[in-house]
Amino acid sequence: MTTLKTLDVVTDIKYIHILSRFLGLAPYKITKNQLSEESSIDISIKNNTMLIMWSGMLAIFMLICIITTIMHCTYVYLLDESLSDNIHLILCMPMFPIVAFVSILMNVTINKRKMAEFITKISHIDNKINSLNIYDFSPNSFRYLHDLDILILIVLVPYLEFDILIWNNDKTISLYYRSITYGHILDIVVILQYCKCVRIIRKRLTELCRLVKKMDIPNVVIPQLRYLLTEICDTNSVLSSMYGPLILLELVRIFLVLIDLNTVIRHFNRGFFKLFSLVCWKMMIIVELVYIIVNCQLTVAKLRHLNHSVHNVLCLKHLLSAEVFQQVTFLLNQISTCSLEFTAFGIIKLDYSFLCSVFASIVTYGVLLLEF
Repeated sequence: MTTLKTLDVVTDIKYIHILSRFLGLAPYKITKNQLSEESSIDISIKNNTMLIMWSGMLAIFMLICIITTIMHCTYVYLLDESLSDNIHLILCMPMFPIVAFVSILMNVTINKRKMAEFITKISHIDNKINSLNIYDFSPNSFRYLHDLDILILIVLVPYLEFDILIWNNDKTISLYYRSITYGHILDIVVILQYCKCVRIIRKRLTELCRLVKKMDIPNVVIPQLRYLLTEICDTNSVLSSMYGPLILLELVRIFLVLIDLNTVIRHFNRGFFKLFSLVCWKMMIIVELVYIIVNCQLTVAKLRHLNHSVHNVLCLKHLLSAEVFQQVTFLLNQISTCSLEFTAFGIIKLDYSFLCSVFASIVTYGVLLLEF
């Protein structure tokens, strides 16, 4: 039978990569060897000079935004604001350009090598899975909206620009509001990058589940499934080391914004549009947090689904030969010991329990800050 092409990492990351290059978050090119069908990243300075220069210019711009934001927040701080207002100004607002600046800096230096390793591993996994994919396959089994991330930004960017028009009553602080907005856009794209990589891993786990459910697979395929599972776990480790620090900074930014309940209350009687803008802004931050957690948890759930599929195979042991039964048992033991989890720099485990803890902390600290 002919091998069916089901997985392609270049197709999966095409649109988010184009967007990231435009925003200075991906100063590299993704290439594909037509003979071996292996995908790789060209991170050489010579071939990416213009992209690196563009990222550098945006990094300088974000550095200027950081300075502008801190100067503005310090000036307002001297006006004897309340404690919650000080937290909002000194800690919360500067985090948007700071996280954006760190993201550009890391993606230009450290992360591009880790991304090259991530793409190489995923491409190798794809070729292995595609070579095993000799069974009936429905083209609609993996109908992913590759442009979903772009659609999210198409909705958000007009809102953020509208937000600037609402709050920019004084043209002298125009750069301050634009600094927050542009920094926020870059922060959102970093989250979209991370979640896209998480979904790429989940997609490969889904294909492993489909292969395991095939009862007519030959005995030689099962060791290859075990090898692929090991490679997927290693790929997740690369992803955690690449985005761990950035996701930790994103979570700190999200938490500082959400505990600032006093800002909404202060603007309750200052016009419908300002109140609407603040409420939408808070909801957007909540969606960012939920988006991260849900993507991570769905991927972990897919590993549990794989474990369940292997258990179902073992329940039909009377249909399996002794050798196949032994190999399936080895695969089940490997899944049980596989440590596929998503963390923020190894400090915070990204699961539903963390989400509940965040919301509980927001209510607790938010109410306390209202008293000051």
